[in-house]
Amino acid sequence: MSYENMPKNLTNLAVLTRGGAPDYITTSVAAAPVPTAAEAGAIWEHSDTGDRFRWSSTAWIHVGIAGATLVDTFHQENLFINKQFAGVEVTSTTLAIAASALDRVINVVSATGITAGVTLQINGGTSEPVFFTVISVATLAVTLDRQIDVAHAIGTTVAVAPIDMDVVGSAGTPVVFSIGPPSGEVWHITRFLIAMAHSSAGDLGLFGDIAALTNGVVVRTYLNSVYRTLTNWKTNADMSSDMYDVSFDTRSGGGGSYGTSGRWSIDRTAAAIALDGTNGDKIQVVIQDDVSSLDFFRIKAQGHVS
Repeated sequence: MSYENMPKNLTNLAVLTRGGAPDYITTSVAAAPVPTAAEAGAIWEHSDTGDRFRWSSTAWIHVGIAGATLVDTFHQENLFINKQFAGVEVTSTTLAIAASALDRVINVVSATGITAGVTLQINGGTSEPVFFTVISVATLAVTLDRQIDVAHAIGTTVAVAPIDMDVVGSAGTPVVFSIGPPSGEVWHITRFLIAMAHSSAGDLGLFGDIAALTNGVVVRTYLNSVYRTLTNWKTNADMSSDMYDVSFDTRSGGGGSYGTSGRWSIDRTAAAIALDGTNGDKIQVVIQDDVSSLDFFRIKAQGHVS
């Protein structure tokens, strides 16, 4: 994104908010824009000097020189998204005691359905970029496999969220896994990472090590209440045609599992999938066949918070 060819008497200042279009334009250096507190993270670059500033919610903080050309802030000042696709929440409860940032033990109102090894999502309206795995449960105290990133208030939802896709689906009763931002956040998803483990070797004619699927694994978006299918994988070759980067892993020393893994970098097409949590946007993976014979099947999305 560039403003280098704009007449200097037309614009001297411009602000980019989280990589989007300019929110503020003024003709006077003295009249610096003043974003709202909620727009923390906005980037202002002076078109004459190239100085870049970041809005802290109360003041502009100088963060460096970028030259006279205003550049897209796609990769700057953004939170990283590294999210597993998750199925419909199996059970949920709430926090009985407020949790502080870097706590590893949370206290819940009910521990029903929460056992060692299950995956938890804490839905506090702020992105926890990685799901939690439960290490142990002592009455209502749940020990997690890592510290939480941000504080969560009493009453915040804590839900068991399955991320293993080796399930029994069908055309009539598909199993849906999703990722999407909370309300008030916008995510830009730039790639997907696929990992499978199975008991025999895979090849392009199989799905993992399963015979070609009948209905397929659909990847689709749900944007502004409209579905759009991106692809449908029935074989490893279908995955390879989308991403090329598909590998068939052999067992280590004759033991363990075979594997199929892939990397679908959609940003290589100069594109990214923008998800607006306020609109309920999401990306879904729809399992329409029985893939339960796979030992392991997960898909992760990566990108950044805009």
